[in-house]
Amino acid sequence: MKNMLNKRERERERERAKYCWTTTVHTEISDIENNRNKTTEQQTEIGAKKQQLTELQTKEKELTKSLPLEVQITNLQAEIQTLTNKPTKTKAEEALLTSKKQELGELLKQQNSSNTTAKPSDKVGLYVGCGIIAVVLVILVRRSKKSK
Repeated sequence: MKNMLNKRERERERERAKYCWTTTVHTEISDIENNRNKTTEQQTEIGAKKQQLTELQTKEKELTKSLPLEVQITNLQAEIQTLTNKPTKTKAEEALLTSKKQELGELLKQQNSSNTTAKPSDKVGLYVGCGIIAVVLVILVRRSKKSK
């Protein structure tokens, strides 16, 4: 139980850190882009920040894929809810919301397909269990016939 709580805490901390870095870089990009009198140094900085943002997003996707499917779905639903509740959305945010909804649909399909398909090991366990029960019943029936 304690180990499970530690895992959850690590996942939460990872999510917070990821969100903070991505938000910080995104804010820095917005601040520089909103400046009308950009110097070449600032334009170079924008390029570097955008590159950093794409790297962070790539790392985020890799980390997210390493999480269990249920956690991925929960995180994605929270992100969609946050974007949906935002009163004014930019075109980029609208596109992001659409892509996140599609990604959620794919994850839900994966979850449904993994829930409905029985694994061979499940069937083997079932057959072995039934076989053991059958053997025990045969032994009990023979003993009851001998005692009569």
